[in-house]
Amino acid sequence: METQSWRSPGGCLAKLQAALGEDALQEFQRDGELSAAARHAAYGVAVARGYCRLLQVDLGDLQETLPARLAAVACGTVGEQLAVWTDDAVQLTQRWDAARGRSERTRLCVTLLENRMDAWAAFVELDEAAGDPATGAGPESRDLEPALDDLAQRLAAFDDALSAQ
Repeated sequence: METQSWRSPGGCLAKLQAALGEDALQEFQRDGELSAAARHAAYGVAVARGYCRLLQVDLGDLQETLPARLAAVACGTVGEQLAVWTDDAVQLTQRWDAARGRSERTRLCVTLLENRMDAWAAFVELDEAAGDPATGAGPESRDLEPALDDLAQRLAAFDDALSAQ
């Protein structure tokens, strides 16, 4: 089980530095299709930066917002995750009934709440990137605002699924 300590002020900056050090992020330096690892790395950066923002951690030299392409890819990946998480929330009752014991049931609920927190953190960071003029004027930048609108709708659907449980 992954430790959750990085979601604290003391740990999120280290998590961000590790996320920014992912080799797969080098794919963003060239044109072309991105690997699943690069998309996952973009997602990791957005979530870690978002937690740092939510927890008001001084980012120092890492203060600049995400580049438009990375933000757009992260936005898409968060959206994909939200679809999976929404399905998980819808199926919670069945998964709860099939769970073996209190510990597994607790984990089902905690995981959904952690996923919601991750989505919130990523959204905060992606919204920041979309509103920053330094993000650029390329096609990814123009696509970011509609992608954020879609993400907000997916977040609302996830919230509805959680509330129904």
